[in-house]
Amino acid sequence: MPHPAHSSCTAIFATAFYATALAALFLAAIPDALAQGKGDANRPTFQDERRWIPKPEPTLSGPAPDAGATAGMPQATHPAPADPTVKKAGNASCGTPAAKATALEAGRMRIAVTSPCRAGQDFVWTYGGADFGGDLDGTGRHEILVDAFAGTSTPVEIKFADETVLAMPVEALELDKVSKVALLWRAPVDLDIHVFEYAALPGNAGHVSNAAPSSLSAARDWIEKSGRGHGFLSTPRTDAGKDKSGRERLQVYTFLHKDGQTFGLVTTSVDFATRSERAATPPCGKDALADIPFRVVSWSRHGQVNQEVGVIAAAACGQVLAQQARLNPGAMPVIRIRN
Repeated sequence: MPHPAHSSCTAIFATAFYATALAALFLAAIPDALAQGKGDANRPTFQDERRWIPKPEPTLSGPAPDAGATAGMPQATHPAPADPTVKKAGNASCGTPAAKATALEAGRMRIAVTSPCRAGQDFVWTYGGADFGGDLDGTGRHEILVDAFAGTSTPVEIKFADETVLAMPVEALELDKVSKVALLWRAPVDLDIHVFEYAALPGNAGHVSNAAPSSLSAARDWIEKSGRGHGFLSTPRTDAGKDKSGRERLQVYTFLHKDGQTFGLVTTSVDFATRSERAATPPCGKDALADIPFRVVSWSRHGQVNQEVGVIAAAACGQVLAQQARLNPGAMPVIRIRN
């Protein structure tokens, strides 16, 4: 869902972990505008607890099928999506909820949930180690859009109020043609992914953010025109329902690879969008929401799933936050394209 006042949103980070070589890679890829800081007060204070699981950051290599060849085509469906498995039965009088999966392009899946007997009830669905929220409407229907940032090794599980649990295998198209970076957090604040494709300058073409998210069709069109891979940002609804406690929020950047591309670098950053350029009011200082834990899960088209966790550190109230402090690349992975 769109975030308010994105143009004035900020984030601050502290880095104390990565080696000189990796830092050099990041700085070489980020625009000069992001690498020029003035004064100690503007240095990033990202507090990192990075741990990659189980392999290092995605390195994209080898040829990929031509994504531009399908520009403008409708989202395809999987020929035979699997049926859900009832892991646990709840209210027998209400019966088993129906769930129908449709595999979508760009590594996504749609699940249509139907249970008229449970109309108006909340439910919880899990994927990739995260808990998300859903709510059945007045007719007992809800559609879940699953962005398969963690691949297909674990199912989507849907838990209803009466303890009924369905397990749905993940079936998504083109996972071998895309890479993904997913940002997850629990706090009731807005965080935004910022992506700089091929060292794009802030606000220019190739800078993908919540303010300019692009789309699947737009990315395909640009691939066709430029001959290079491009991506788009999506913010699926994951905190529906009355009880939002413990529910994670999600943003996903999906990069579509171009066949024959020999080299490219795509850097990603995270912005604490709820906080303004001048941290004049909470969340700042010692406010409970002044520092925000988050985690990042990345998917490589070669099937690697990596994870890191970190904290956006608090800013002193009244502190002016420079751009390179708000969008420190050390908090997020780099996508490297190699042939």
